Amino acid sequence: MDTNLPYPQTEGYDPAAPKTKSTWIWILVLVLALCLCLALGAGGIGLYLYWNQPVEILPATAAPLDEAPPPPEEPTLLPVAPLPETVIVEPYEPQVGDDYPFLADLAPGYEGSSVPDVQTWDVSVSSDQPVLIYYGWCAATADILEQNFEHIQFIWEVNGELLDMEGLYILDDTTTDHLCRVYVGIVRAWPLGEHIISMTMRFDETINDGWGDYPAGDYVDIFTIDIAP
Repeated sequence: MDTNLPYPQTEGYDPAAPKTKSTWIWILVLVLALCLCLALGAGGIGLYLYWNQPVEILPATAAPLDEAPPPPEEPTLLPVAPLPETVIVEPYEPQVGDDYPFLADLAPGYEGSSVPDVQTWDVSVSSDQPVLIYYGWCAATADILEQNFEHIQFIWEVNGELLDMEGLYILDDTTTDHLCRVYVGIVRAWPLGEHIISMTMRFDETINDGWGDYPAGDYVDIFTIDIAP
């Protein structure tokens, strides 16, 4: 029997037709799949760029962009005590660690006199500088100091007005070789302008401090004090 029988023929039938139609379908599917992949890839890239774009973070205290920053606050000024109208000498007890200057130390070339005399000194100081007014007498022993004080009168004047010496602090100062008794006051602030402080030791007789004689008379130091702001 001949097995190579001819393929049954049917009118209008084209054996290649189904194969061609199937090929175009697969090509269309592949094209659609490729387009879908491209669309998904582009979308994924867009999302990645969107979520990873740099973000400007404003400081928490920054003012809104549509508002001007507030002006800086004015510094708080501490109240300033007004200057006194007159020179006020207060009693003052010296303390360890004090760095207030003495009035005599502010007078260039100051030196006490060993004979009755009137000496004048010029001093410049700022209005807010506290200054100690320190004036007294020293002797070799306590007994001599007491005997000397029986013949010494202290007279202080501030701008022509007598100062009450009993209202000042009296310091008994002891060192290795002498004893001193000193009147101590302080001027904490000064009125502007020029002021005169006069300090007098008046001896009613010649005295000896244990080292030398001092004739009777007035030993006067006059300080002209110029006050700057």
